[in-house]
Amino acid sequence: MTIIIDPGHGMSNRRSGVFDPGAVSAGVCEAGIAMDWANELRGILRAAGHTVVRTRIDHNDPAPVGKRAAIARQYGGEIMVSLHC
Repeated sequence: MTIIIDPGHGMSNRRSGVFDPGAVSAGVCEAGIAMDWANELRGILRAAGHTVVRTRIDHNDPAPVGKRAAIARQYGGEIMVSLHC
């Protein structure tokens, strides 16, 4: 099964070239937490034999929210999980 993981927020999420941290508390941003969760989930799913594609791979990877569904279609995603906290 091909599973798309979308770690919410990040670079160019809402506006090109601008980092969207999401919620921020005590210096920790939602975009960072979502990326950590995405990386952990990716490992678990790959170990279970699934193909996993992330909509963005790090904080510098631009992934406009309006193009994330197209990424899922491009890679034949059967399930898409969008991570937020």
